Amino acid sequence: MAEKIESLESILEKHIPEEDLHFVKKVLYGKELRKLELSELAHSTALETNLDLKGFAFDAEPEDLRPPRIVRVGLVQNAIVAPTDAPISKQREELHKRIREIVSIAAECKVNIICFQEAWTMPFAFCTREKHPWCEFAENAETGPTTLLCSEPAHKDFGHFYGSSYVAAPDGSRTPGLSRLKDGLMVAEMDLNLCRQMKDKWGFRMTQRLSLYADTFYWAAQPDFAPPIYYEYSQNTAKPASQ
Repeated sequence: MAEKIESLESILEKHIPEEDLHFVKKVLYGKELRKLELSELAHSTALETNLDLKGFAFDAEPEDLRPPRIVRVGLVQNAIVAPTDAPISKQREELHKRIREIVSIAAECKVNIICFQEAWTMPFAFCTREKHPWCEFAENAETGPTTLLCSEPAHKDFGHFYGSSYVAAPDGSRTPGLSRLKDGLMVAEMDLNLCRQMKDKWGFRMTQRLSLYADTFYWAAQPDFAPPIYYEYSQNTAKPASQ
């Protein structure tokens, strides 16, 4: 059986000479990010629970009048745990157990905001069908078991799947991806000043025309909307040509 590819980074680091690897990563990621020093406990727990743990920092340029605004985000990727033919309650229970493990590691990494993947409480079935039994995974947004799970005090601190999750910054730089083969937690430390610095650099707010955009979208959203067609008459023919 062919060897499974752990990640793009593993291939690059295995086959590209060290002197060229820095340039390749700059092309792929925009710039080489500073690695975070995560605790030994976080790394050892991740190893014990078969979790791919990585941490990087998006630094902004230092400013004279405004201190850095640092926030740590935890990006979670996870596979299902119980088979899809198990009872719905069992599938959700096993996923909750797995997420508890990952969130505990995120708390150890001093994560402030944690981001789960889409529809993480169930197998991703909606791309093929929206019917029984998958709709049983629906919950009350206020009192459902997943809401209660995410409200637990311990969380306030903070098969093969696609994986390769990463975090991108407003300057176009990004972290390396997580593993393609197992669950992962990407810890990204961000200086929110970078958002304003990029807005100032690109000048989007200087040239934006929000009222014009709003009028155009409102007009295009009307039930009787018909796109305008403009005609040009060629010198050689009297027939109109639409553009």
